[in-house]
Amino acid sequence: MPQVELLKIFLASPSDVSRERNYVEEVVKEINRTTAPSKGVRLEVVRSEKNAYPSFGQGGQAALNSQIGNMEEYELFVGIMWNRLGTPTPRAKSGTVEEYKRAVAAFESNRKPDIWFYFRDARANLKSEDELEQRKKVLNFKEKIQSKALTKDYKQPANFRDRFRQDLSLWLNKTKGKTATTEEKKSSTTANQRRKSNSTSTAAKKPSTTKSTSKKRPVQSVTTSGNWVLLKNNYYLAKSVETKSDGTISVQIATKNLEEQANLKDIKPDQFLPDKGISYAYQEEASLTQVKDLQITSTGGNNLFVITLLPIQQSQENIFQDIKVGSNNGNYYNADEIAEIRVRILLLNDNSLLSNQEDYLRVDSLINCSAGGKRIEPINFPELWKKRKRQKEKFLRIARLAAVYALKMNGIVDHILELRLGPIKNQLMTVKFRGTRRSRSTNKETKVIEVKGNCSLKE
Repeated sequence: MPQVELLKIFLASPSDVSRERNYVEEVVKEINRTTAPSKGVRLEVVRSEKNAYPSFGQGGQAALNSQIGNMEEYELFVGIMWNRLGTPTPRAKSGTVEEYKRAVAAFESNRKPDIWFYFRDARANLKSEDELEQRKKVLNFKEKIQSKALTKDYKQPANFRDRFRQDLSLWLNKTKGKTATTEEKKSSTTANQRRKSNSTSTAAKKPSTTKSTSKKRPVQSVTTSGNWVLLKNNYYLAKSVETKSDGTISVQIATKNLEEQANLKDIKPDQFLPDKGISYAYQEEASLTQVKDLQITSTGGNNLFVITLLPIQQSQENIFQDIKVGSNNGNYYNADEIAEIRVRILLLNDNSLLSNQEDYLRVDSLINCSAGGKRIEPINFPELWKKRKRQKEKFLRIARLAAVYALKMNGIVDHILELRLGPIKNQLMTVKFRGTRRSRSTNKETKVIEVKGNCSLKE
């Protein structure tokens, strides 16, 4: 029986194009009934109102990112706008814009998903200041992305349906090429020819009619950690991670690895010792957590672990985060510069922004003090690389997760906007980071910290 390949489509839009959102699903169902079977594929639309569940504690858009926002899983990103840009998030001008940026980052890293954007070009009765401002934001966003992308306009939702159907059919024909039916016929013809011949070799061989499978290009850089999860200083590939409405986190891990099974069985604390919590990180979130429950289901040597975690509420705020530090020779480092120095120390093992050794000795105790009062140390990327250098993609995703945990738990940033690791060349790993830090002063705006450089993987 021929295998069917699943192609996932991410649907992103504000709330004023609900008819178009429904048309996307309608067209995909139609394609699945008609064209897709002959290509050996099935299309699936992922949309927030149907594929996400309630969550608490991390913000609405952050929850969507965690549940359905891993853009490397998708083959196609479909964005739609009319008069609304949407509600701002801590990381972007709207949830739709944030999802678009995540898709672009994934495309630049792994050449997927393909990104389409449609704009409804139709009059609307806009009266309030907010409505007019939203329209202006949409036009600015459209102008900005058109420098990188070919967008499509349409007049009415029905026009969008027809346009999208045509585009999706063209895309499917181009990406999947020959139909599965054609391939099966050719394969059957080749088999019949072989059966008719009693000879093991022929004077002239016909070229193979079987469609050659292109080799997957190795991943050179990552912008997400995929489904990797950090638990108690070990890294596991999770089957699913769910943040529930009561704030608990459910992690499912299926593994046959005996060492992983042993570590997971020991994840619950000793009942006679105080529970200090375990480290946890997933995608852009990190915290200390308590293990509330552990369930194990075994089937044929494959164990499924379902771990329920409760984040421990603690301040990630660094008491020195708004302090200004001066040196004997008149150099001053403001709070934002100190935050950047901390990020560079963590990600790049680099304190070169300090002017000289005298400055280093004077401000060392302040710069290297984390939210919990512990000394900030560079992430041990060389040790992770030593263990996984033959598995580059695995190393990059795990190293990114280690970085997320260090950045969040040291109280350096509140939100991670971008964290790209790779490529790696001559044992130097390129690192690109953007994140926001909140000032303790209510009258100061949120500051974006940006760092880019190379980190040595040599021991």
